[in-house]
Amino acid sequence: MLKHYSFFGVTLEMIAVMGVFFAVLVVIFIAASLGALRAAKRSSAAGSGKGRSK
Repeated sequence: MLKHYSFFGVTLEMIAVMGVFFAVLVVIFIAASLGALRAAKRSSAAGSGKGRSK
């Protein structure tokens, strides 16, 4: 895609692909950690002694 625009076309394309992949991973990680924090706060606030049965 970028080959005829630049001499380092393959390198630029790989950097772009890796950057997008890394950004998606970071967004997924942030969303998962926020969800876990919300769930932990909700469970601790809802019932301190009630919700501990496994």
